[in-house]
Amino acid sequence: MAINTRDNPIDLSLVIPSIRPEKINRLIDSIPAAIGEYTYEIILIGNYQPNFGCLYLEDLGSPSRCVQRGAAEAKGKFMKWSTDDGIYNPNSLKDILDIAYTLDEKDGIIAKYTEEGPANWITGADDQYYTAWTHADQRMAGIPEDFKIAPVAVYNTEYFKAIGGLDCQFEHINMNTHDLAFRVQKNGGTFRFSPAVVMHCDSRNFNSDEHLPLDSAYQLNDLPKFMALYDSIDAAKDRIVIDYDTWQDSPSPWRRFK
Repeated sequence: MAINTRDNPIDLSLVIPSIRPEKINRLIDSIPAAIGEYTYEIILIGNYQPNFGCLYLEDLGSPSRCVQRGAAEAKGKFMKWSTDDGIYNPNSLKDILDIAYTLDEKDGIIAKYTEEGPANWITGADDQYYTAWTHADQRMAGIPEDFKIAPVAVYNTEYFKAIGGLDCQFEHINMNTHDLAFRVQKNGGTFRFSPAVVMHCDSRNFNSDEHLPLDSAYQLNDLPKFMALYDSIDAAKDRIVIDYDTWQDSPSPWRRFK
């Protein structure tokens, strides 16, 4: 694969699924100091029309459906999804893009993040956190011990689309980002780490009405499907490119688990 070249007027597409208009402006305001002289576009997918310039797609579907729809419209050389409840650290996106332009098109960059919640504000800054077998729900025969997960990553946009992006049978942004990272690595891609933490997500909503649908989707839908896919040494071994349009099978509005 060719080394990435700066041949695109937009360096980075930021895809943001959002349901919290009261927090999005704070995130947007943090981007200029994070990205420096690089160019960017914002693609917002959700349930309200923002008051700042961006591409807006109205969609009440699952987080993965919204990211997949937004990424389909991305025009940047690279793309990254983002939650709406965090703040980018100064120079964090600039440092990532400095690295991205030195990599092969198949390669990605893990954007380290921290968040409020049990231990995550510590472990999310630690490189070891992003090794799949660090996590009990990923110690499966179909996942090599040294494979990395990439909950939030920067990808070459065209490669993200070519490999099929996220599999929207997984509804929460979690197991589908791991699945994508595994497919990238099986296809010869590698991951670098961001030099420092890129974003801190500071909503304390782990037991809130906002977070419960995500937790139930993970427990009742995503994890069982993920375990069935990767539970044996031969499971998913040839799974690399998937259909990009899996989002079309994901309903909008999003069905909530009880």
